[in-house]
Amino acid sequence: LGSGPDTYGLVFQQYKSFEYLKVQGASTISAQAHNDFLQYAVTLGIFGLLFWLWIIIVFIRLVPSGPDPLAGFWAAGMGLLIQSQFNFSTASTCALFWLFASLLALNSGKEISIALPNPKTVLLGAWLLGFLLTSAAATHYVRAFQADILYKQALSLAHHPIQAKKLYA
Repeated sequence: LGSGPDTYGLVFQQYKSFEYLKVQGASTISAQAHNDFLQYAVTLGIFGLLFWLWIIIVFIRLVPSGPDPLAGFWAAGMGLLIQSQFNFSTASTCALFWLFASLLALNSGKEISIALPNPKTVLLGAWLLGFLLTSAAATHYVRAFQADILYKQALSLAHHPIQAKKLYA
């Protein structure tokens, strides 16, 4: 799971190195990665990144064969995909990519289908995902509970410095 849509800048703030701060200054904010793969990996997580890669593969497979008037759209779409690996996407370039992809898909005559996996595999994957999410949530709540206990102990010791001396002497 990623950090969420449009949260790259928040995540980036946590990982600024000292060298980066010396060169760019502390007030510099990078709201987006200049690479779509990195942007999707951070904000959407591994599943979002894999889905994006699947979309790219489907688009690449739509390459027109022979002399086709829409071959330019495929080339332009590929150009936009390549450009987005060195600069961030904007609403206008994303809209153009989806326009090119939809024109190619409509004109290709190819049926784009998704093969569904075995239902037992889906059930096992869903169970495993549920188990992992439940374990993560339980760990989170146990840590919060432990933090509350330690906080109350610290408050108690702060009010009774003699007991604290005995415990930590």
